[in-house]
Amino acid sequence: MSLPKLCSLQNADNKKYRCNHATKLASDYNPPQCLFELLPYGNETYAIKNVDNGEFYQNHIRSLASSVKGDGQLWTIVPDAEAEGTFTIQNVENGEYMTSHAGQLHKGKPGANEHWVIEAREEAKPDLKASFYGFLKNQSNNEYRCNHASQLKDKPVVPNCLTKFIPYDDGTVAIQNQDNYEFFQSSILTMADRVTSDAQKWRLIEVDSEEGNTFYVKNVQNEEYMTSKASQLHAGKPGKDEVWVIEPFDCAQTSSWMSSNAALIGNKPLSEICLPASHDSGRISAPTTLSMVLKQ
Repeated sequence: MSLPKLCSLQNADNKKYRCNHATKLASDYNPPQCLFELLPYGNETYAIKNVDNGEFYQNHIRSLASSVKGDGQLWTIVPDAEAEGTFTIQNVENGEYMTSHAGQLHKGKPGANEHWVIEAREEAKPDLKASFYGFLKNQSNNEYRCNHASQLKDKPVVPNCLTKFIPYDDGTVAIQNQDNYEFFQSSILTMADRVTSDAQKWRLIEVDSEEGNTFYVKNVQNEEYMTSKASQLHAGKPGKDEVWVIEPFDCAQTSSWMSSNAALIGNKPLSEICLPASHDSGRISAPTTLSMVLKQ
């Protein structure tokens, strides 16, 4: 029996959900905190990854693991013969079962407390209405991500350095350059022409800073961080070189744009007004400045 890639895990006995806290269950399903990705490892064996924090359930059930290192982070998930529509979730390394108590595993024959309902949930989709534009500046060297994956620029040039952040409902974002329309990805030396997997998704992790609006930018697939060297990603604990500032940049709306953007147009030079083509169409396309439009 095939299992869904994205799912919720609800205990059949107490009707509560596994979530992003190893020692707590949630009374109601709330994505992305209660959303999981099942990564198949063959023979009914899976890694169970929480979509919200990117961490994995493991045999040390009171904590989550940052990566899959062995059988401790793998689980055998099979239908329960005694309770139709439910499953047992057994750790491969210690042979113990997930139970109705979040911070415990059950040793021995599974009973009613060890039955789980696995419900398919919708694939994460981008919310284009919530997309926003900005510049991505490394706080350590004050240089900007641009249209060359292996280079940084010292000034935020439009459109070369202008970035579109496209949120997904799993809490991640795609990061698209607005000059070449391509996406930053786990293979950081090259850019992708579309989002096809977690390789092109990033997690923005807020960092406490006097400057504000500062983040670690962590790739979902390889869990490495953008760093001050454009052609590299940083593995391990992030430091000062991995802190990025998102500088918002206002883009005019193209639908009824004269009335919708009066304040924007009235308070900025033409060269600084961004007018993205097809902004309201749901398509991802290139922005231009209003001065470019007037020259055409």
